[in-house]
Amino acid sequence: MADIDLTLMKNRISELERQASTDEQPLKSGDGGSTFEGMDDARFDQIDARLGAIETEQRTHLRWTLTIALALAGLIATSSAFLMTRVDRVEDRLYRLETSVNELPGKLSGSLAQINQTLFQAITASKQISPQVILLPAPSPTDPRLSPGNEPPH
Repeated sequence: MADIDLTLMKNRISELERQASTDEQPLKSGDGGSTFEGMDDARFDQIDARLGAIETEQRTHLRWTLTIALALAGLIATSSAFLMTRVDRVEDRLYRLETSVNELPGKLSGSLAQINQTLFQAITASKQISPQVILLPAPSPTDPRLSPGNEPPH
């Protein structure tokens, strides 16, 4: 293995230790007072007021978030119920359409049978050899003025 020069790393660690030791402030000792100057009751009251304002804002945001979430849930539930009823209606329409499509071949065959019968009757009637002639007797004149010899003047 190659020899690794650790002096650079040792120098960096010692530098970091020096910075850490100079940044530390020693604690006050013995008198029982606070370690920070200027921390009196007025300062604590200000901090409490700010924390109270933050808590109030947090509650307000939480209420709005819950209200919006519940409104969205209600909207989703209502939309789902509406769409389910629409789907049921579509299924009913599809069932009726399927029934009518299934009945169509029967109706078509019935219509074709009627057309076939009509054509058969027409062809049979046209092939008859002699049409029947019905003779009607001549009308008898009831008015003597209208007899063949007595015609009205023109």
